[in-house]
Amino acid sequence: MSTMFDFKNNKETLINAATASNKTLPSENPNNSFVSEISQRYSQAILREPSDSEKSRFDDVPDFIKQTGSLKVLYDTPHKILNSPPSPYDLTIKSLLKAGLHLGHSKSLWNPSTFPFIFGVRHDISIINLEHTLIYLRRACKVVRDVTYRGGIILFINTRGGGFAHATINAAKRCKQYQLTSRWLPGTLTNSQQILGHLTKKTDKDLLAKVHTPDLIVLLNPVENEIVLRESRQSNVPTIGIVDTDFNPMKVDWPIPANDDSVRGVELIAGVLSVAARDGLLHRYNILRKLAEIKEKGGSIVAKS
Repeated sequence: MSTMFDFKNNKETLINAATASNKTLPSENPNNSFVSEISQRYSQAILREPSDSEKSRFDDVPDFIKQTGSLKVLYDTPHKILNSPPSPYDLTIKSLLKAGLHLGHSKSLWNPSTFPFIFGVRHDISIINLEHTLIYLRRACKVVRDVTYRGGIILFINTRGGGFAHATINAAKRCKQYQLTSRWLPGTLTNSQQILGHLTKKTDKDLLAKVHTPDLIVLLNPVENEIVLRESRQSNVPTIGIVDTDFNPMKVDWPIPANDDSVRGVELIAGVLSVAARDGLLHRYNILRKLAEIKEKGGSIVAKS
């Protein structure tokens, strides 16, 4: 049976042991107990300023970590992702995992068409294989980049509001494209002249001649916008969509298997797609600028056969 050490009765033993090891103890103070003096000394030791040797040793730690190739950076924080998302080439499975894109829906809501994208089931929740997510997301980024490079129009859609709408608006602004965060009006694609005729004032009738159909639609919540998918299919407009485990990926031309209920995950996917679209747009501007410079110098442009 273990017994508690009695500081009061064994005070002399502690003093003798400390004296033998050349350790100094607090002086006798009738107002303070021995234990309180020890705790006071301990707190003073913690609050003391470190010596020069200790400072130099701690300063070498970041350099040592950097040499090993393991340096912590703030690339995957929510604020960093929203304002400066990574490029498709810098995207990693770790960043997808931290964004919660691997969490699917309940097993009871599972769509059999998503079977190739599912890694397994844990606690009755379908787990999405992020290796497939990374592959399909990079493929979608290539499509987005090619569309903006050719001068196409991209429409980002997410009608859930809140943080989802904020991510959609930021993505569209980043690549100078268009966005929709309110309810989709049925017939916007298939009956656009009639829809815009009711919404446009008589003084703005000239705007009807300038209306263009989007070349690509990015659906960040296709579950609530199946009517958009039907109209885009009838109008031959390709679509990119985030496909969760409860949705049929065959309804989207370029599906991205991921969790569509995570605000941080949607911010990451929308941000990466917008960065790819911006890269294609910048590449197009650079080529047009070079062609304009050649024409100003009186040169000719010959297309390769």
